[in-house]
Amino acid sequence: MRMLQGHANASTDSALGLQQLAAQAAQSEELRRAVAAGGLEGLASVQGGPEFQNAFAAYLNVYGWRLPGWIELRRATWSEDPSVPLRMISRYPEDGAAGPDVATANAAAGREDAISEAKATLNPDERAQLDELLAAATGYVELIERRALWQQQLFACLRVPLLVLGEKLVASAVLAAADDVFQLTLAELEEGLQGTDLASTVRERRADLERWAALIPPQVLGTAPSERPEIAAILMDGAGLRPSDEPHVVNGFAASPDVVQGRARVVTDLAKLGRVEPGDVLVTRFTAPIWTLAFGVASAVVTDAGGVLSHGAIAAREYALPAVVGTQVGTTKIPDGALVTVDGNQGVVRIDEERLG
Repeated sequence: MRMLQGHANASTDSALGLQQLAAQAAQSEELRRAVAAGGLEGLASVQGGPEFQNAFAAYLNVYGWRLPGWIELRRATWSEDPSVPLRMISRYPEDGAAGPDVATANAAAGREDAISEAKATLNPDERAQLDELLAAATGYVELIERRALWQQQLFACLRVPLLVLGEKLVASAVLAAADDVFQLTLAELEEGLQGTDLASTVRERRADLERWAALIPPQVLGTAPSERPEIAAILMDGAGLRPSDEPHVVNGFAASPDVVQGRARVVTDLAKLGRVEPGDVLVTRFTAPIWTLAFGVASAVVTDAGGVLSHGAIAAREYALPAVVGTQVGTTKIPDGALVTVDGNQGVVRIDEERLG
């Protein structure tokens, strides 16, 4: 895994773009404050404001059309609500001592070290074979993140015609809000176009969604299989984990090496990603490419879901961040603000101090 980390891809490019915007926002204190507030209003009259607005618009044109999750159409994109990336910009360092550029450079250096270590144990024929395998696998690293970007853009674009339809149904008094369309089936929307009142159906669906969204699903339904899970289920989904019996220890899978201590920042809603400050340990349920902007300031990553080949694990290695994935209980067992030690070598998170902050 180390031999494949540190290659440029769509996710790291999006973070590097945000870092460039952070440097641009640092040109004046007035501009920095306006950006940190999470709004674009009034920037035209601020020193450097028009130039920043143009650069930010160009950034959103590429990376703003991504869903917060993978296929959740109901969630607004950053092009619709740019407050999250604007607030994240203020979290990025301005002095160049840290940030995505340094993290990705460290990851690339670690990759070269790992390749050198491996080749030192091989004969010339084996080294040639390793070179062939690395050449074939390296292209996949960039491709998988491009595929993720395209997938999220594709689904996000579907929001546009659906919201237009929602506005028409609001004008016809069929719906209370345009985004109510995401609580309905296509057949129900067709009924709405015929004048059927769908307000009660939407209320029921929103209540169901709120109730189910608060639940953490079990690892298995029914009787757990007694045999060892298939290797694909272990690597991708984190199957077969043995939870810790110790109250201050969370077990997971070692996804990215090194050990770091920091304050846990439990974030389960992308809208609150700006809470992650430099040095924090990001604790979340899972990641999608849009979440990795926090990897540029975090010191480590802990997830509830996924194995060592999940998106969060791969992205953590791209940033050379220690990571423990597939904990199942990280977001519920680790208190927000607690001082924790993330051991990406052993796949263990220790809660050192539970003081909230």
